[in-house]
Amino acid sequence: MQKSVIQYSLKVWLSAVLITPLLYIMFTLIDGIRDSDLPIPAVYVVLTIAEALFSLLTALFFYAATGLVVTNVTNNMMRKIILSVIGLVLTAVTFFAFSSVIGPPLATSTLALFVPNAVCVVAACWYFKLPATANPLKH
Repeated sequence: MQKSVIQYSLKVWLSAVLITPLLYIMFTLIDGIRDSDLPIPAVYVVLTIAEALFSLLTALFFYAATGLVVTNVTNNMMRKIILSVIGLVLTAVTFFAFSSVIGPPLATSTLALFVPNAVCVVAACWYFKLPATANPLKH
């Protein structure tokens, strides 16, 4: 079961890391706002690397939470709800911590990254199949 918890957590994390920059770029193109003179593929690579680095600790906490939820909650719907809320809170805490360090000039672009990231995390929690319950007698 431990391997499947790791796989589920990695799928959720990697989905957010890879899809959030695409959504951010799409939204900035639609709004006509360009933060950078870099070409769009370079912006994607930079945002993806930053997203991966800044969310590593969040991914570890999400992995631990996934293990606890899978072990202690038997109802699959309730598991997905709990993991979605945990993922959303962890994402919010991460963005709040970094925006408070970065400061107001980049706070608006931080919010523009937070929304697609939160959507990706919650969507991935619902999209990917949860690991089986650790104790088959709990069903």
